Amino acid sequence: MKALLYLLRKTIQNALKELVKKPVALIPYLVIAGLLIFSATMTSGEPAGEVRNLNAYAAIVNGVFLLIFCTSLLQGLKQGMALFSMADVNLLFTAPVNPRKILIYGVVRQAGILVLASVCMLAQYPNLRMNCGLGGEAVAGLMIGYILVGVFCQLFSANLYALCAARPQWRKRIDAMLKGFMVLLAIGVVIFAMRGGDFVSALVRFFGSDAWNYVPALGFGRAIALHSAVGQWGAAMVYVLLSLLCCGAMVLWLVRSDADYYEDVLFAAEHAYNVKAAAKEGKVVSTGPVSKRVKRELPPLRGHGASAFFYRAMREQSRKSLWLFSLSTIAALAGPLFGMFMLRAEGPDPNWLWFVLFFSAYMLVFLSMTNSVPRELTQHYLFVAPARPVAKLAAICAPQLIKHTSDTVVFLLATALLLHPSVSELLGSGLFYLSLGAVFASGMLLIERLLGKLKNKMLIVLLYFTILILLVVPGAVAAIAISGALSVLAGCLLGALWNVLASLLILFCCRGLLSATA
Repeated sequence: MKALLYLLRKTIQNALKELVKKPVALIPYLVIAGLLIFSATMTSGEPAGEVRNLNAYAAIVNGVFLLIFCTSLLQGLKQGMALFSMADVNLLFTAPVNPRKILIYGVVRQAGILVLASVCMLAQYPNLRMNCGLGGEAVAGLMIGYILVGVFCQLFSANLYALCAARPQWRKRIDAMLKGFMVLLAIGVVIFAMRGGDFVSALVRFFGSDAWNYVPALGFGRAIALHSAVGQWGAAMVYVLLSLLCCGAMVLWLVRSDADYYEDVLFAAEHAYNVKAAAKEGKVVSTGPVSKRVKRELPPLRGHGASAFFYRAMREQSRKSLWLFSLSTIAALAGPLFGMFMLRAEGPDPNWLWFVLFFSAYMLVFLSMTNSVPRELTQHYLFVAPARPVAKLAAICAPQLIKHTSDTVVFLLATALLLHPSVSELLGSGLFYLSLGAVFASGMLLIERLLGKLKNKMLIVLLYFTILILLVVPGAVAAIAISGALSVLAGCLLGALWNVLASLLILFCCRGLLSATA
């Protein structure tokens, strides 16, 4: 055990020494720390809001934990969870150390990563204080619940991967069971809605029910966040102990089910290492699982000149069975749901449509980092093909616009069903939301043009967010002003026009991106 403690201590010391040797790497951390401090103190001089019905808060927390749980299990079924780094694999797996102690070291290491990630929840303090009347205790409980649920999900996913690795036929069964669980959740919401009340009330009653407190680990995390928010730390500590027992049971399961679990976690460690190594070299690799399906016969590729790149990208996307349904589709649904909660909590607001659009844009900023444009820019044939640079750039961006168009349809349907806007408001919001996709697709080209030589990926992400905000804000401010003076449709049309013109200007200015073939 002393060797593992020494390794953990030296890992932390080396990370700090690396920051001292390269002070530039401190810039992203300082920016994040400044944003967190600003978020935590921006409402300190304002009176706190009234404590409202905590069922809505409990429903939101429960929904977030459910999303973490389902995504972790789906990832764990396909490639396992990276509890160890490749350095740990090379050093510990060949050392004369008890496998159980090595596994505990991996759990502690993963918990430390989750602790650092939970610090970002401090940014939610103003929302909890102003909208729910909750204080710092709610943030502390939310962080504790997130860490415990995250550790449990990591261990449970590792167990599922080990189970399916020994019995491949179980993979489809467990995947079907997980999808069936999601269907049961949807049926439960429908049943609650049929009993009376609107859709939002059904969501709050179903996900905010105290019956979730009896669900192991997942419900325990919800109970920790809820009891700590109202100052009941005694009850919260009981659920903390229960969560720790669940995590301990997962550790025992993993150790006892397969004494030689090294092969079960080695693939995930190698995959994570390859992704990091490629990122340091400025390359783009797929972070998802490799498809093992048999190659199917498809029609021959079409297109001539730059359009061939478009058809090739569409061919690659067609291999994904759920291409038109992804996290961006969920984001399109989240915006109208957020608007419904705001209208229910605050009452009628003339600016409700802009709240929905800005919340949707906020989520799209993060999801736009996962589009395929950077990966297409690494293909050598894109540079040497005899076609105009602007046409080639437009061709590789077009599939992203098609995907965003399908998300816009989902956004319009959700807005019409949940918020009941007028026809002009619905049309204007749809055009503005559609134009955001063009800005975010072209924004990735601008980042590659300006920051392509940078190796610090965290700094690139921060600058990417800053550039996108600078691109969208002028049109959004003018659109809000016009909507107040004339109409919402006129404001949305102006904002959409600004976004389209900005996208075309970026596309024209980045045409030299394909001239540097080397």
